[in-house]
Amino acid sequence: MAVQSVISNPDVIPDLNTSLFNTHQIHTPQIQCPDFIPEFLQERLQYRQTYEAWIENQILRSTALEQGLTVPEEDIQTEGDRQRHELRLERAEDTLAWLKLEQVTPDQWEQGIKDKLLRSLMAEHLFAGDVDRVFAENKLNYDRRAVYCLNISDSAIAQELFYQIEDGEISFFEAAYLYLEDEEKRDRCGFEGLLHRWELSKAHAIVVFEAQPQQVLPPIDTENGWILYWIGRIVPAELTAEIRTKILNELMSQWLAAETMRWIHYHTNELYA
Repeated sequence: MAVQSVISNPDVIPDLNTSLFNTHQIHTPQIQCPDFIPEFLQERLQYRQTYEAWIENQILRSTALEQGLTVPEEDIQTEGDRQRHELRLERAEDTLAWLKLEQVTPDQWEQGIKDKLLRSLMAEHLFAGDVDRVFAENKLNYDRRAVYCLNISDSAIAQELFYQIEDGEISFFEAAYLYLEDEEKRDRCGFEGLLHRWELSKAHAIVVFEAQPQQVLPPIDTENGWILYWIGRIVPAELTAEIRTKILNELMSQWLAAETMRWIHYHTNELYA
């Protein structure tokens, strides 16, 4: 990642044609993990999940090597730029100060970016041919509903509003405008968006997606009061880029989890000695 291409003002570091991931010309301290860290994780019952995450990553790297998959340098550059922009690290020294604070070397940062991009690359390589089939088999899960939501703290008021809306004495949108305290939500008349099933809790998703369009649902008791749902139009599932990426990520996660468990099965004594 060339410094000159990612800082907002190239004059900050004149004539430095190197990479933030290349430490030949940049002094960075050697960062070592203290010996007590594994014991610290064990005491907090976090060692296993950390070790299994490490195993998963090793499986990812070794499989990529076997398959001849490498992350293009320009993709690493782009992702590094994106992270720096997100963190508002406009200058190279700002980035190095952030890395020092995080106890991470430039090489380790680069490797983390490579691993992230490699996972996506591997998912495409292994499962691109399965996306259409998985989408077709689970098409109902990708339908969307236009969902409107009204939160009421008092159960009696929530029940009375439900009856009034159901009987046509008041519209849901009038009720939302009268009872919603959040100004932005009130201006949207309680519209939450075009939601997939997974964007709602399991219990709420069942009733919302079984409802008919233009239907108000009885109040649902929650930790934050009572919720009235009004269901708008149904949007049939489409294999969008977002859904395709979600399917690929799910297939990749399932495969890595299975491979990790298989590795652990054959190395149980080593892992938990």
